[in-house]
Parts: sequence; structure tokens; C-alpha cells
Amino acid sequence: GQKNSIDQKQWYQRRVRAPVTQEVILEGPMSQVQSIIFDNIDESKIYRCAKDMKGSAGPSGLNSDGLKRMLCSKQFKSSSSNFCYALATVARRLCREFVNPVSMYGFNAGRLIPLNKNPGVRPIGIGEVVRRLIGKTVVRFLKEDIVESTGALQVCSGQDSGVEAAIHSLEEYYQDQDCEAIILVDATNAFNCLNRKAALNNCQIVCPELSTYLLNTYRQPSKLYVGKLNLLSQEGTTQGDPAAMAFYALGTKPLISKLSGIESLLQVWFADDAAAGGSLGSIMQWWSKISNIGPNFGYFPNASKTVLIVKETHLNRAKMIFAGTGIEITSSGKRYLGAVVGTNDFREDYISALVEGWCDELQQLTNIAKDDPHIAYTAYTYGLSKKWNYYQRTVSGTSHLYQPLEDVICQQFIPAILGRSVNQSERQIMKLPCRLGGLNITNPVETADNNYADSKYITESLCTLIKEQQLNLDEGVLNAARGQVRERSSSRAREHDHQALIKQKEMIDSLPLVAKRCIQLASQKGASLWLTTLPIEQYGFHLNKMEFRDSICLRYGWEVKNVAEYCECGQKNSIDHSLICKLGGFVHMRHNEIRDTEAEFISEICKDVKVEPPLQPCNASLLPSTANTAIDARLDFCGRGFWRPIQQAFFDVRIVHANSPSYLNTPVENLYVQHENAKKTSYNQRVIEVEHGSFTPLVFSTAGGMGKEALKYHKRLASRIAAKRNENYNDVITYIRRKIRFSILRTTLIAVRGTRKPVKKYRTKGIGDIDMNLISYE
Repeated sequence: GQKNSIDQKQWYQRRVRAPVTQEVILEGPMSQVQSIIFDNIDESKIYRCAKDMKGSAGPSGLNSDGLKRMLCSKQFKSSSSNFCYALATVARRLCREFVNPVSMYGFNAGRLIPLNKNPGVRPIGIGEVVRRLIGKTVVRFLKEDIVESTGALQVCSGQDSGVEAAIHSLEEYYQDQDCEAIILVDATNAFNCLNRKAALNNCQIVCPELSTYLLNTYRQPSKLYVGKLNLLSQEGTTQGDPAAMAFYALGTKPLISKLSGIESLLQVWFADDAAAGGSLGSIMQWWSKISNIGPNFGYFPNASKTVLIVKETHLNRAKMIFAGTGIEITSSGKRYLGAVVGTNDFREDYISALVEGWCDELQQLTNIAKDDPHIAYTAYTYGLSKKWNYYQRTVSGTSHLYQPLEDVICQQFIPAILGRSVNQSERQIMKLPCRLGGLNITNPVETADNNYADSKYITESLCTLIKEQQLNLDEGVLNAARGQVRERSSSRAREHDHQALIKQKEMIDSLPLVAKRCIQLASQKGASLWLTTLPIEQYGFHLNKMEFRDSICLRYGWEVKNVAEYCECGQKNSIDHSLICKLGGFVHMRHNEIRDTEAEFISEICKDVKVEPPLQPCNASLLPSTANTAIDARLDFCGRGFWRPIQQAFFDVRIVHANSPSYLNTPVENLYVQHENAKKTSYNQRVIEVEHGSFTPLVFSTAGGMGKEALKYHKRLASRIAAKRNENYNDVITYIRRKIRFSILRTTLIAVRGTRKPVKKYRTKGIGDIDMNLISYE
């Protein structure tokens, strides 16, 4: 009723707008922006941003998945590209000229939902997907201009590794002997309270490139729908708008500038999370200043949630200086930007509590792994393990605290997904990356110190700018800092790859011959794709419990449980025998599955595609003696125009069991070449001389690797499909390789578990031979 409507309005009530005074208005020349720069916002940028979109629907009910399908699906053919072009045109116009605000009401509208902060309620706006998409495209396009405009002290505008740099710089400054304390400020409902009019005016001076877009989307109140209610957002930013973070960063830049210049003080911001360190006197001066002028900018410091972390020797003096402010004063520490700053004891207690929680979550994942190990493994590698990775990068000296987590991983989680326990040498293999034969289940005790050192090394340039309190960044300084971050990230990645290769070599040298061969095969390009693919059922990428565990056994040459001791052919059963035994037709099924899959792919770009095309009769005397001159000779598939226009290209598939005892002493690369040459010896000359076509042997292994000819073929195939369908090459080649890998894996698993016993056929009389009137049913 009426009472509920009033209550809802009170719940979502916005703070009264801050006055626009001369103090908060920047004065200065507004740089002229050449509108031609926005010509680069084209349909390809809309397409790429659409693929990255996530989130629920705005007032219209269309969510990000629906819009993504409209813009990216090939089912709509040219309509999708035309839609992308239309949205790019809208984005360019919003960046170049002022649009009638009345026409923007639908574009700027949002759906308002309450977030329970316990205590309190925070309103969260969910904008229309079209606004979110265009906002994401514009902000991504202008990222360098935004970062350059906000400077080094506000790290929420898109600086590479900005959060980690803020944490490291503040922590280092706190450890300095001249620093007496640090203050962590919390603001009340900061994003919704930003002085919108002042921020829009100031953005025209601070970042003119983005200002026109922001004026078009924020100069008029936005309608926010709460059920049947219709409220107006007249202040602050709209959370959920991709441009909101950039808008807030630019809007707080003048405030940060006014707070600078205090002697012996370092300040750093991430959006509304402000922090400062220095002497108690300088911090008190800074706090007084932000409390006085902050509300004029729409920044309202909340003293009750603000924390002053003081070194023990200065605790009593701090209580005297900050008496009556309402600020919490502690000598231990506090959570900051997801990490923690303070004393060693506080950090250890904090991380220990987190580790205890992660152990509980891992035990829950272990229970899931008993029924669906593939889902549990993916959830661990893509989800749970990332939680402690951030803390390891930002909190030092805590590696020993992760031992309980490693114990749960080793003693409970790994046995649950594998269906067997592992010894110490096998645990060492599990730690390797998947591409090197491991499972990428690292030991958190070993990774903690390395991750922290990596983060410190990578963020050094940005930390230096923060320590120097660089309010403004010119293009040269910005490019140098960004270049150093990216170069150091790449160098660290290369270094880790090199170290992993060294560890792999050391492990392989100590393994028996069969286990060594398994690791070598698992390290082949594409062999481990089934482990790094999300288990999506509709694409056939999800393995059930038995399939996943059998796949692990095949990968490492372990014994497969619950299989017959002897094969139906009479020989003793084993993995090697199962994969080469022709009884039951599983060898042919594996071959035909890859043949048909490849033929389906090539039909996307070639004409006249045939499966098992017969070769023309030939004169055996004109061909080498090793050539296959049989009259009924066939190849697996062919298509016109693959390598050259109109020319017929022939392909023949062979899948070898590279771990067979007869191949153990042959290097894997040599084995592929050997089988490729065998195919070429039989068919190459005949195809060239008689068919006037080309011949390519496609050699795969049951472990998922492939020869050089197959690698070249797939690269060519992916580039042709990508060009025809106007798709990204990486997306196409990734799908092709995964599809082939899962096809080989599933047919290999069927050969291990499938029955080879012939089925008895029961046949009744045909209906034409039956005298129905003579049948007795009683």
C-alpha cells in the first residue's frame, strides 16, 4: 500500500545534492578535442566489447547474453554486423556532440536494486545493456587519456596492477621509520553522493576527450525503476555503468589535488577508498582538510568507519591528537583493498583466518569431486585457487601459513578428483602447468613468496610515481610506466616458464621409461586442452566421473580400475592393448570420428568436399614402386581450394598410439615424421601426377598431440574460417583444437571401456511370412 511505497522511497533515498561552490569548480582553458579521433570507434570495437559483456537486464528485460547473441551470433548474418555498425555510430555521436536530453531518457534509465550492507542498504543501479556496451567501448577506447588525466594517485582509472601498487606503496611507507601512522578512510555512499554538476564541469578541463560522453549520460537525472516506483538519480554516478569508475576518478581528481602538498605525507586512492601515511600531525592536517572540503565535492568521510593504524610507540600521542574525531585507533592493522596492512602478528592472524575458510571451501569442493571431478577440478583451477593468489601477491612473509591448505589439497582434494591417492613424486608432477604434463594444482606454500616478489617487481614503476606523489602524468611518463609493467610481467612469465621446464626435465630424468613417455606426450601442443576447457555440456566438453578419472590414468600411464583382465580376443588386457586391438571396431571408430570432424570443418571453406573419395586408376609403371597403385585406393576426405584456388586437396588421417611399447624408444617428433612420410610415400606422387592435386597427411596420437603437417593444416583451416566468418583467428583455432582433442579423448576412452563381445542377433519371421489368423494368444 501507501506505507510500503513510502518505506521503499526512504530505503532508496539519495543524499541531498552538494552545493556547487566556487571552491569545487576548476577554472582554466578547455582543450579542443578533434572529433576525428572518434572515427576509430567502429563496429569491430563494439563487437569485441560485446563478447566481454556480462550482467543482468535493465528495465527493458534484455540482458547481456541476449544482446551478445544479437551482435555476435553468425545466425543473424549481416544483421549482426549492421547492428554493431549502428551502435558504433551512436557511440561516436555521443562522444562528439551534445544530444537532446529528452531523447536520452530511455538510454540512461536503470533498474534499481537494494544491496544489504548489514547494516544499511546501498542502492545499486543496473543500466540498460546498450548503455553498458557503449560505455564500455568508449572507456576502453579512451583508457590512456583517462589514466593520464587522473594521475598516479587515483589508481581506479585503469592503471595496470594499480591496486597492488597502492597496497605496496602504502605498506612500504608504513615500514619507513619516519612514518608514524597510516589512515584508511571510508566514505558514506560515495559513488551516489559525488557532486555531479561540479564533476561534469571539471571533467571538461581534466579530461575533455570523455567529457562530452559524460555530459550526455549524466547532465539530466536518470530514471531508476524500483518495481512500479520511478525515482530520479540526480547525484553521483550510476553503479553498474562502465563509465562510472572513470567518471568518479576524474571527479575526485580536484579533491586529491587540494589535499596534496602536505609535508611528510603520502596519499593514494582507489575510487572512494582514500589512504594516507606520514607523521601524526600531517595526517591530522590531511583529515581536517578532507572533512572540511570533501563534502563540497560530494565526498563525506565516515569517521566511525575510518581507521588510524599507529605504530606502538606513537599510540598514546595519537589518541590525544585524534581525540573527539570518532576515528578508530589501533596499533595492530586493518583490511585494505582486499589485502591487509599492519603488524606482522595482525597479518598472520588475518591470513590464518582466511586459510581456515579456504580449507572449509576446499572440503566442500572435495565432496563435489566425489561425484563430478571434472566440475570440481575446473572450479578449483579457475575459481577457488585464484582467491589466495591475490593475497599472496599483496601480503608478504606468510608462506608458512598456507601449509594447512596444502595438506587438504594433497590429502583430500587430489585423491577425490583422481579416485586414488598420490605419492610425493606424483604430487610434484601435479604442480606443473598442464601444457608441461601437470595438472596446475600448485603448492600454495611454494607460490606465496614467488607471487609477492613478482608483484613487487612488476609494480615498481607505479609505486615510484605514487611515492613521488605525481598528481599529473604526461604521455611519456605514462607510456614508460605502462611499458615497464608489461615488459616485467612478460619477463616474469618467461622466467616462470623456464623454471617450470627445468623442473619438468629434472622430474622426467628420474622417472621410469613409460612414465617419462607419458609426460612427454602430455606436453605436446594441444594434448592438455581437455584440462583447460570449461566443462560445457552443449559442446561436448563435459566428462563424467569415470571418463575424467580414466583420462587422468591414460595421461600418466596409471592402471585403469575395473576393467577385464583379458580382452575378448584372448590377450591380456592393458591400456596399450585396448588402444590397438581391432576387435570391436574401436580403432576404426576413432579414425572415422576424426575424419568426419575434419571433413565438417573443411566444408566451411571448400567446395566439392567428399569423404573417402576414390582415386583415379593409374599406370603403376609411371609411379614409384612404394606408391599405392591399387584400383580401389581411397583417401579420407578432399575439398577444392584449400591450399590453392580450385585445386583438389586430399587428406588422410592416421592416429597412432605413441605410447605403444614398440615406439617407446622413438622420439615423439620423429614418430610423427615417420608416419607422415609413410603416408606420403604411398599417396603423394599418385595424387600429384594423376589427380593434379595436393596431399597432406594428418597424423595424431591417442594422447592428443599432432604432427607438423596437421599443425600447419589446422592453422590454415582456422585462418580461412576466421576470414570467411569475420571471426577472431584465436577463437577459431582454439575451438578446432578443442573439438579435435575431445573427439580423440572420447573415442580413446570408449576403446578402453567399450565391450568387444559380439551381440547375439535375434530375428523373428518377417511380417509377410506370418499367418496372423493362426496365432494362438491364449
